Amino acid sequence: MWLLVSCLIAADPVSDPPLAVPPAVSPSTARPLDVASFADAVLADDPLVLLLGEEHGEAASRAFGGDLVLELAQRGWLDVLVLEHPWSETRDFERRLAGGEARPHPFATVESTALLERLVDWNRTHPDQAFRIVGTDLEHGYLAVPDLDAALARVGLRRPEDAEGVARLADDPRLDPWARTLAANVAATMAARDAGDGFYGVRQERVLENLQHHIGPWAPDGERTLLWGGSWHTATAEPCSGPRFEGCWLAHERTDLAPRTHSIALQSATYSRGWLSDEALAGCSGHDYAGLQTFATLVRRNEAFAALPEGATLPGEAVRDEVVARAAAVDGPAWWADTERWTGHDWVVVFPTTPLMRPHCAH
Repeated sequence: MWLLVSCLIAADPVSDPPLAVPPAVSPSTARPLDVASFADAVLADDPLVLLLGEEHGEAASRAFGGDLVLELAQRGWLDVLVLEHPWSETRDFERRLAGGEARPHPFATVESTALLERLVDWNRTHPDQAFRIVGTDLEHGYLAVPDLDAALARVGLRRPEDAEGVARLADDPRLDPWARTLAANVAATMAARDAGDGFYGVRQERVLENLQHHIGPWAPDGERTLLWGGSWHTATAEPCSGPRFEGCWLAHERTDLAPRTHSIALQSATYSRGWLSDEALAGCSGHDYAGLQTFATLVRRNEAFAALPEGATLPGEAVRDEVVARAAAVDGPAWWADTERWTGHDWVVVFPTTPLMRPHCAH
């Protein structure tokens, strides 16, 4: 049995880019954050695709992102919400929206669970403004492999041990369409695991396949889509180098969509210690967190806090060095600005400080 965790959970990149101090934002362009006025701004150009880029693990970004999703839904803009979750979890989202129970996620956080409950509740209570929720990322082995094995067993097959063998199952007519696509995604996950430095290249090719599988060919009057993922995935400004992340693909390869594709960066200037403590992290040891990059990141940040005076904050960490706020914390409330793409996005929302998201094992 193999295990690979997607970047929504393994939030840190393979190596951290260098930090950079961004250009100053003048008071005339920085505005106090209000979800309604911010939505007015991002919808002013009649977008078809909005890209919402977060720094994984920031509680303030996760809460505001939920507010923005529901604001867009209330205005009748949102048809599809694409999350940086495994492709197969789309079935779990569908079960929840239909009133059923989904499989418990071993690596959920308090904030992510609360967000999903908000989204499901909205869809159930606002059927005329409901939206689909889909995943496009690679698979988690501990969930996808048993699903694939069960699908194969129903037709008398067994899963090959190698990625190429699993990939061939994607063309096996004995499997239903869902099982064939799952096989392709599991095979890509195995190949990415084995690709070393080429992980992101393999991953992104499959993510783009999954994105088109869920949404299909867009048209000028197509489904209004919000794609929510890490800021590497959502930046649309050039230069677009390396793996084909979704934002650069939409803004520079899909010329039919580029004029109506806009991007937003969510960034916290500093982290507060919040729930982080030796005791809370010790409670994760029996929950398979050990060895995951997310857990390692929390341990590293906890150690950094331990060396600081009580009440001190840490600088926020961004996936891209262009993504805002490496300078001192912004005084006053959260704010947003039209960034003129110096963040790699069209708009930026900055929170002065935030606690980190809390895994369920830290209750």
